[in-house]
Amino acid sequence: MLSIVLLAACANEEVDQRKGSDILKEEPSGNVNPTVTQEISSEKDGLLLTLSENEYEVGVEEIEMILENNTDTAVSTGKYFEIEQFVDGVWVEVPFVDKIFEDIGLFIRPGKWSDVVSLARLESPLAPGEYRVVKAFYPESDKPGGEDIVLAAPFTVK
Repeated sequence: MLSIVLLAACANEEVDQRKGSDILKEEPSGNVNPTVTQEISSEKDGLLLTLSENEYEVGVEEIEMILENNTDTAVSTGKYFEIEQFVDGVWVEVPFVDKIFEDIGLFIRPGKWSDVVSLARLESPLAPGEYRVVKAFYPESDKPGGEDIVLAAPFTVK
């Protein structure tokens, strides 16, 4: 009896076969989840995150980000980053095929540091629109439980 109920429930369930980026393009106000933090600055506590360019062409495969560490101490980060798109007034995470990143620690001394982020693992190429790269940094501190600093660098795809 239980298997009949389960089969009936599965038969009535609609399955959305579209990729996440297709949903963003077709139904931005209905089927997407906005990111938890909508307001993220590109500068905080002496750190500034920018990109080598402000505008990119459709099909861009790599983006160079630049961190200016204007503090007296090093900060650490990893290879993980997020890409978010501005859709109907909210920032929405752009899905990756997989969210597997090389798990290494990078220590950034005061000064400038740059890294290239690959967009090859996104579910589909970025469509024209407003985007941002979001990245977390961890200040070295003698204080236990120090706060991470999350920065976002905006860009446009045309």
